[in-house]
Amino acid sequence: MRGRRLTFTLLLSVALAVCAPASEVIDRIVAIVNGKLILQSDVEEEARVEALVAGQKPADLKSDDLQTIVDRMIDRQLVHEQMRSVREVAPTSQAVERRMKQLRQSFGQAAESDAGWQKVLADAGVTEEALRAHFAEEVQTMRFLEARLRPQIQVDAAAVEQYYREKLLPEMRKSGDKEVPLADVSARIREVLIEQKLDQSLTEWLKSLREQSNVRIPAPIGGNTTTPVQQAK
Repeated sequence: MRGRRLTFTLLLSVALAVCAPASEVIDRIVAIVNGKLILQSDVEEEARVEALVAGQKPADLKSDDLQTIVDRMIDRQLVHEQMRSVREVAPTSQAVERRMKQLRQSFGQAAESDAGWQKVLADAGVTEEALRAHFAEEVQTMRFLEARLRPQIQVDAAAVEQYYREKLLPEMRKSGDKEVPLADVSARIREVLIEQKLDQSLTEWLKSLREQSNVRIPAPIGGNTTTPVQQAK
C-alpha cells in the first residue's frame, strides 16, 4: 500500500510539472555523468574560482574555455567515483591553508588586510568557502592520483641518459649555457620523465573511464539547447 502511495505521489508530481502553465528556467544541465548532473551554475562557479587562482577575470573566459572546464569537471567526477571505491584520501587542513595563503600573497598589498582580501574575493564573485573547498578537492584528487598512478611509473638510467643527451645538452649548447654533467641533473631529469609518464597514464586512464561510463553532454555550454532545469512560477 505504501509503495502504491509513493508511486501515485511521484506520478502526480510529474503531471503537475507537465501541466504547469508557466515556468522559470533556474539552471541548465551541461553534462550528465553516470546519472550525476553538472549544471551551468556549477561550471560558472568553477570558472570564477579558476579565474581567481589564475589571476584572470571571469569575463575574459570564452566559450571554449568554459567547455574545457566542463571537460575537467567530467573527468573529476569520474575520478571521484573511483575514489569512493578505496579508502578516502583526506586532504590535510595544512595543505589547504597553504594554498589559500599562497594565493592571497600573490595579490600583494591588495590582499594584505582582511578587508582587502575580502574585496578581492568579492570582485571575483568567489566566496572563501568555495575557494577552500576547491583547494581541498584539488589536494585530495592529486593525492589519490599520485597513489594510484605513480607506483606504476618506471624510469631507468638509460631513459635519463637519453633525455640528457638528446634534449638537455642540445638546449644548453643552443642557449650558450655551461654544460652541466649528467650526474648533477639526473635526479631532476628523472622527475621530469616521471611527470611526463604520469600525464600520459592519466590521459589514457581518463579515456578508459569515459569509455566505460555513461557521459552525456546535451549541448556545448553557452548554447541555447542545453537542457533547462525549471521551477514553476
